[in-house]
Amino acid sequence: MHRWKLVIIFAFLAHLPVSAEQWQARNAAEVAAAAHQAAPGDVIVLTNGRWEDQYLRFEARGTPQAPVTLRAQTPGQVFLTGSSRLDIAGPWLVAQGLRFESGALQHGQNIIRFTDKSSHSQLTESAIINYNPPDRSTRYFWVALYGDHNTVDHSLFQGQDHSGVTLAVVHKNDKIDAHTIKWNYFLDHKPGDGNGFETIRIGTSDSSQSRSETTIQHNLFERTDGEIEIISIKSGGNTIAFNTFRQAAGTVTLRHGSNNRIVGNYFLGDHIKGSGGIRIMGDGHTVENNVLQNLQGLVGGAIVFYCSQPDAAIDENPLITNVKVRGNSIVNSQTPAFNFDAGCGTLRRSVLPEAVAIENNTVIESRSDFSHGIMGPHWTLQDNIYIGKPDAHLPAAGVTRGDTNLKITSAGVPGIPGKSMQAPLTSCDVGPSWMRHCSPSSGRSRGD
Repeated sequence: MHRWKLVIIFAFLAHLPVSAEQWQARNAAEVAAAAHQAAPGDVIVLTNGRWEDQYLRFEARGTPQAPVTLRAQTPGQVFLTGSSRLDIAGPWLVAQGLRFESGALQHGQNIIRFTDKSSHSQLTESAIINYNPPDRSTRYFWVALYGDHNTVDHSLFQGQDHSGVTLAVVHKNDKIDAHTIKWNYFLDHKPGDGNGFETIRIGTSDSSQSRSETTIQHNLFERTDGEIEIISIKSGGNTIAFNTFRQAAGTVTLRHGSNNRIVGNYFLGDHIKGSGGIRIMGDGHTVENNVLQNLQGLVGGAIVFYCSQPDAAIDENPLITNVKVRGNSIVNSQTPAFNFDAGCGTLRRSVLPEAVAIENNTVIESRSDFSHGIMGPHWTLQDNIYIGKPDAHLPAAGVTRGDTNLKITSAGVPGIPGKSMQAPLTSCDVGPSWMRHCSPSSGRSRGD
């Protein structure tokens, strides 16, 4: 055979798919052994049953076309409990169908940790339920995201009742994270007794001047009452989009960082105590096309701007500047729709926000004024509509009274021409498919 023909044959064979191997594992030692030998495309199957006090180290290397998968034999039928926990350590790995329930860890551990070695890896179709220590001051995270370009999707996080963030992006100054958190169900986070009980946190004040570029989208937060910051953003370039917050005592807070986006979310408070909307600090943010409805309102407004300290330190309140707030609908709020100068006069905060644009927002069926507080320099108000109490105080310009006959649709969305929104999420749309009990017609199509 001619040499050139052999070259063509070998080149062809090199591109043929290699059949994936399936490994069975009954304990953590067998998981580690299988992961050590696994090749791209292989699957490690955890046998159904109770896995108690098992530290799973899932360290392997997949590829974009052939990830390595660690999955339950039957989704939801591998019960990880006691002190069980999981590390995901490597590129292109998938952990699927796991159920951590009624266990507890020691201070500083993580139930699921994407390590620094992780990249383009995924936790999907899994659940953590009531994984709480006897002493609720014992602090650990349920999920910790190190590495980069990792995804947490279609999972349930229910019943947290101790110190520590439910899902934390551990952001570092020298690296963009680019994680994605989507189609998850965050449920029944019990009230904490101070700071440190966030449901999601991206970064800390020490790393807040750099970009994380994490996306939080299409998640449902229901009764997530851990603290005032349900989502705490302490980094830049993040997107919080198309999520639904129901009966949640807290807010989405842009605490530190720049150029974050809050777009297309529903905040549905049902007037429960502590139900809030959006708190803003920092520069370059966009808050657009959100619906904030039936909120009791924390810190004096549905959308709240904070004063900053002169020469604010990295852990203080950064100056608000160049922020755009447009196309939002604030419905039936018990407090003013906007608070322009929250915190002024306390904790050295004396610098008013500046260069803020409030445009094309609609306040409907309001029980209070359009706004509270003093605008700083270079603010613009334009094409805003207020429909509420006749004696409400309105700014001198940029806000007009609208049609008092305008009503709210049965879906809870203001029936305002030109302000169409997707429907709020329900439990039929999010979380693991193996935990849902919805008829095919009751939920909308699930996202990718």
